[in-house]
Amino acid sequence: MRKLALLVSGAICAAPALAQVDTDPWEREVWGEATLVFAPGMQSDIPGDAEGALYDIAVGGSAERILQSGLRIGVRATLRGQSDHPVRPGYTGEVPTVSFMRPAGAFSGLAAGAADNETGARGSLETAFLYLEGGYGELSLGRDIGVAARFHEGDVGVMRSARVANPYLDPSGLSTVRTRPDLTGPAAKLSYVSPRLIGIRAGVSFTPEADVRGLDRDPVGTSAVAAPTLENAIELGLNAVRRFRSNGLRVRAGVSWSTADVTAPRGFEPLYADSVGTLAGGMELEWESMRLGFNALSSDDGFRDGDYSAWSAGVAQAFGDWEASLTYGRSSSDSLGGDGGAFALALSRSLGDHIDVSLAWQDIWFDPDFSFSRQTRSDANGLVFEITLQFEN
Repeated sequence: MRKLALLVSGAICAAPALAQVDTDPWEREVWGEATLVFAPGMQSDIPGDAEGALYDIAVGGSAERILQSGLRIGVRATLRGQSDHPVRPGYTGEVPTVSFMRPAGAFSGLAAGAADNETGARGSLETAFLYLEGGYGELSLGRDIGVAARFHEGDVGVMRSARVANPYLDPSGLSTVRTRPDLTGPAAKLSYVSPRLIGIRAGVSFTPEADVRGLDRDPVGTSAVAAPTLENAIELGLNAVRRFRSNGLRVRAGVSWSTADVTAPRGFEPLYADSVGTLAGGMELEWESMRLGFNALSSDDGFRDGDYSAWSAGVAQAFGDWEASLTYGRSSSDSLGGDGGAFALALSRSLGDHIDVSLAWQDIWFDPDFSFSRQTRSDANGLVFEITLQFEN
């Protein structure tokens, strides 16, 4: 009885300490981000309400476990909701400022037409994938961006969503500058990324069906005319990071190539090639309080005779709690029959660890080719306010 009493009393004394031991081997993380964009008084030649508030809300989470071998195994997922420009949500689609009709480009998603349908708020499961990471690199399977977009570099500016190039939210409805090589969007894919050796990583992605609808890439539903089908997409990419300790300069660079099989929409077979190819590259230089960036992209857009190209450059300077940036970009699209561009002068400040506020003067335009269209230049300019809220647990 005495031994039993000692054991019971010892167990009672040890219970609080045992309760503090975490026996769950999984490490979990939950995060979220919400961005609001206001463009009061912005004058645009494209139909639709550009003065109302646009928003992008993302909630994500991950669970990871480290095995005894050192191998990391985990799962990640992100759910996003968005209200973009009602006529051109997610960048792609018709720019209704030209008089001729042409189907969508296989990469750009841009199409010439007279779109007048308006789209409201949308939601999408943007990422949901499993991954394994160890000494030989990282292998992932599921809905995620490909290595080409993952290795993209060179976007320099203080605006998070309403950017000159690759905007997530576009209050003007006129943006045509896309330098981010995202051919496959959130489609399910298999990706491998090597370990970083002497600052360089390599990666490859394979996507069986690449024309999957996402918030920022919608190759299926963007064109009222027609859109191609993309299959068997392959993406190859290289990314390099180097810091020079002598002067504090940090260099980030990325280059990628992507391709996919193209099936033309019925009735438009003579316009399309059998595949689409895209080459992109960019670089960012950072030292002390200044950042410089440049990137460019060239694609045949899946057409037999026609292509899409774009480039952007930016400089950002931090001073105290503030950061200012100047960015400029241009694009040329045969599917639209013209050239586009964008300029922004912006100022941003962080209010603590979870709130960023930005203000920019933006000018975005599109110049149609007069050999195709009788329309004149379309332009949108004005002040753009952006507020971003973040949390992480």
